[in-house]
Amino acid sequence: MNHELIFLGGLGLLLLAFVSVVGAWSNNRKPFVGLILGATGAALLAMIHFDRAAGLYALDEVPEIVMRAVASLIAMF
Repeated sequence: MNHELIFLGGLGLLLLAFVSVVGAWSNNRKPFVGLILGATGAALLAMIHFDRAAGLYALDEVPEIVMRAVASLIAMF
């Protein structure tokens, strides 16, 4: 699978984990789902960091990566 798509998936999971943890915290519940999502997202980012020769992507590269992913999705149809 493409490193860029795995990177975007990891970032998306970390974003969902943050939302889940905040929701659990506001309702006085334990954030089990948030922890699972966060661990999975962190594992995906760690995999990219160690598998890619240049390391992890920089924050200024994220908009370009998103545009390429959206363009490849549009090109499928």
